[in-house]
Amino acid sequence: MIIKRRARISHAAAFVAVAACLAAGCAQLPDNPVGSRSSKPAIDPHDAHSRHTALDDLARMRNLTAKATKLLDSGKATSMEILSKQLNRKQCKLSLPTRLTKQLTRSEIYRKNLDSVLIVARIYKCSKCTKWHAGAASGFALTSSGAIATNYHLFESKNKQALVAMTSDGKTYAVKEVLAAGKTDDAVILQLDMGAAKLKPLALAPDAPVGTEVAVISHPNHRFYSLTEGVVSRYSRQRTKRGTTDMMTITADFAKGSSGAPVFDDRGNVAAMVASTSSVYYTQTRDAQKNLQMVFKQCVPAASILKLIAGAGGRR
Repeated sequence: MIIKRRARISHAAAFVAVAACLAAGCAQLPDNPVGSRSSKPAIDPHDAHSRHTALDDLARMRNLTAKATKLLDSGKATSMEILSKQLNRKQCKLSLPTRLTKQLTRSEIYRKNLDSVLIVARIYKCSKCTKWHAGAASGFALTSSGAIATNYHLFESKNKQALVAMTSDGKTYAVKEVLAAGKTDDAVILQLDMGAAKLKPLALAPDAPVGTEVAVISHPNHRFYSLTEGVVSRYSRQRTKRGTTDMMTITADFAKGSSGAPVFDDRGNVAAMVASTSSVYYTQTRDAQKNLQMVFKQCVPAASILKLIAGAGGRR
């Protein structure tokens, strides 16, 4: 599980988990699992740009897993063991894009920034087969040459072999190295093995006050490229096993699989990065949680990401 939440696993979540295993090839689904005989043309699973295009999440997961398998089997992916040894790198040098100043609609934010949002996947093998599987999280581009941001906690789960990232158009790249990491702030900057390819970088804006309208583009539980909206609710000091850090809380929804996703201000700049959720129950004991009242959506402020970039820690 990528987003840390104590709520029980729902039947829907269990179904999605099974679907992910199917996507990786543990079993096969019929071409038309619901038995209909639609004559509609096939939809490109990677076309997330059209206003009315229905995204094929299962096809995307299958494609991601197939491409990740090819990268691992060809020896082009850096092992998680090597990447983990690079987590002591505190800062890196990057040339960041200039922040945007023109106010945008939610549709414009989605359309303009979609290509910058990545699916970051941890690749592993389960105990039921010999094939590779992909656990999907989120991330976003910081530079055109392939530096991306996501959460440090992606490295905390066990038995993962490598990391890859897929763009909205279906291109998949191996994570080459860790450029900088902040365990306490739950942020990491990774370098993709891009070759001559380019990404569309996002600008960082670390000064979103409480009440700022925000939008999130993320991949909650394999619902890829979902847009949610809300406001900055509060800033707080959080004490976790990693240490004490400042976090931003927002009201825009997200769920597991959204870790590392960009939180946009109303100009399309990244004001924060999705990190975790914390649920409040009216009744909570050691054995049961009842009557969910509120879910706090906690994010890494852009200022914490900037601390990982040399010369940008105080950037405004």
